[in-house]
Amino acid sequence: MNQMPQGLRQHGISLLLGLGVVLAAWGNLATYLRPGLGMMLGLLAAPFVVWVKAPGVYTYRYALVAAAALGAFWYLHMQVLYLIAAGATLILIAESRIGQVGFRPLLLTILLSPVWEQFNRVLTFPLRLKITDISTRCLQLAGMPVAAEGNAISVKGTYFFVDDACAGLDSLLTGIFVTVLLLAWQEKEQQRSLPVWIQGGVLGVAAILLLGSNIFRVMALVVLKFPQDTVGHELIGLLCLLVYAIAPIWLLVWWLTRRIGRPVMPRLLPPASPHRISGVLPVILSGALLYVSLFQGDFRQLFVAPALHPPVCASFEVDVVDLGIIRLRQDSHLVYIKPPITFWQADHHPTICWRGSGYEFTRLEALTLAGLPVMTARITRDSTHLYTAWWFENGLHHTTSQLDLRWRQLGGEPPFRLLNLTARSEEDLHQFVTAWLQAPRQADGFPECDALRLSPAPESGNGLPVPAP
Repeated sequence: MNQMPQGLRQHGISLLLGLGVVLAAWGNLATYLRPGLGMMLGLLAAPFVVWVKAPGVYTYRYALVAAAALGAFWYLHMQVLYLIAAGATLILIAESRIGQVGFRPLLLTILLSPVWEQFNRVLTFPLRLKITDISTRCLQLAGMPVAAEGNAISVKGTYFFVDDACAGLDSLLTGIFVTVLLLAWQEKEQQRSLPVWIQGGVLGVAAILLLGSNIFRVMALVVLKFPQDTVGHELIGLLCLLVYAIAPIWLLVWWLTRRIGRPVMPRLLPPASPHRISGVLPVILSGALLYVSLFQGDFRQLFVAPALHPPVCASFEVDVVDLGIIRLRQDSHLVYIKPPITFWQADHHPTICWRGSGYEFTRLEALTLAGLPVMTARITRDSTHLYTAWWFENGLHHTTSQLDLRWRQLGGEPPFRLLNLTARSEEDLHQFVTAWLQAPRQADGFPECDALRLSPAPESGNGLPVPAP
């Protein structure tokens, strides 16, 4: 009987090892990975980005990446680290049995993760406000009579709102994928490879250009007065993306690859057989991934912060809902107090619970009430309009900046808790927040709720809608 060809046998073993990794990690990743823009773009880009650059050149470097990611996951409990460990194990199988594939498959693994959605939630509000401010200043320098009001630009009584799309985070993710594709394309086209650190720099420049293109987009929409949900609005966005971002990125990648790219030298010697360890390492890492997956309840416990004890408030109905969130409610006011988090964890942002209940955030403003910064927004669902505000505090500092609170915690300050206050009208919200911030504090840092001087409940007696926590 003829023996199976050596190459086919090696590929068969590699496929079985890869299948073992997927099965070992699936129990943990099935609830983490979910359809979204990042996954769709990643799957579309994979065939053009992932290929064997150096057949027969075997390395085991991704074993260290996988082990380090699993160790970090053990301590930090961040699901993206588990995904990186699983992805690095799959890349290890390829690099130890087939040949080197480079770093882009690992980058693609990270971009596939839902971590982008958290960045979107964290950065979209400050970016919308910053883009509004920069666009307004540029238009004022050009002589236009415009003014910024939160995330809106007013022109002679007409308002142009900078929404999520104009913040550019989705176009930023799309542009990053396009940049990765351009890097891979030029490497194949010119048979020259850029060093990893230069490719990282290109991605950084791409991010700046992509954000800048959105500023030009906002200014163009204001000057040309294109309303939302029109063909002109979408065409302007696409044109700005192509002219101010994609075209310069393509020229930069082409020029850098041509000038400083290192020639990709083909292997002249026949490939040697993979070392026996190339089959042992993936089995060990798959066993570790499976162990974590089977006992994920032990490894995915959230950071245990000091327990929040519900304040005593006779004028509010107080209860504790999921994840230790404290809820205070009455007919005309609603308060959510979210538990503290570590500096590396995702917080339970108001956009999660309110958008999960069908509300849209429209009018955003960064205000100062009672001498302290707060973020406010108008939220709408059908014919219902509410006004909500939020900030972070830890007993020492009060902030609305995600970067500020995480930097302070990294420096040793106590964890920050998130407070989200909601009322029926903008005026009532401002009064509610001011009263909350100025009220005398109890020993646990909460205000004396019964000392709050608030407007009376509406005559209808209908309580505020309560979002899913």
